[in-house]
Amino acid sequence: MWEIENFDVGKTLNQIEQDVEKHFLQTVSRDTTGRYIVRLPFWESMVPLLGDSYDQAVRRFLFMEKRFARDNDLRDEYVKFMDDYERLGHMEVGSRVAGPQYFLPHHAVHRPESSTTKTRIVFDASSKGSSALSLNDILHTGPTVQPPLLSSVFNFRMPQYVFTADAEKMFRQMWVHPEDRRYLKIVWRREQSMPLQVYQLKTVTYGLACSPYQAARVLIKLAEDDGHNYPLAADVVILKVLLSRRY
Repeated sequence: MWEIENFDVGKTLNQIEQDVEKHFLQTVSRDTTGRYIVRLPFWESMVPLLGDSYDQAVRRFLFMEKRFARDNDLRDEYVKFMDDYERLGHMEVGSRVAGPQYFLPHHAVHRPESSTTKTRIVFDASSKGSSALSLNDILHTGPTVQPPLLSSVFNFRMPQYVFTADAEKMFRQMWVHPEDRRYLKIVWRREQSMPLQVYQLKTVTYGLACSPYQAARVLIKLAEDDGHNYPLAADVVILKVLLSRRY
């Protein structure tokens, strides 16, 4: 309540947030297709303490398979999602390697009554490994780049027309640097009779502590890099950030 009463649209970034911003600017890149590639903002001193997460990921997946045995529709939708994910290049075959790595447990949020997406796959980066640390425990969240929610609510009362857009496709157009994909591994198989296969995700993934920051920050970077082609849209995007933070 008090944070809302003391609404501040000009908060300065603290030192850690400034470090995350600096890390982003120093490591972000683009490939030949224009897709942005980002590095994960780790607490570097904690990475060697991550521990083993493979066994936990396997246990969680076997539990999901028990749900599949009771619900064929859920299984079919889950398999379709994973097939599409691989077909679109959002994940690739991987393997267990020496050194720090992380396996993301995944499960389904199933809402049969939904008129749009009935099944959404959730990747759990807060699952603890053998050292009682999760991937999210060793990642910086980054500063809040998007405008405060209260500001967005106010803005909806001002213009005659407004529109919204789903940011999910934007996540899928941002790749994680190949060197960091060792922390985005999963176990998966289409059929219970098949051996478990290791995959690694290639895109910025829902469930990571840093993903909201990276998604919003790349949007700003896009406005800065290509805004001359779409000046009206770029001005709107950049103005929103200036209202929410001072860099």
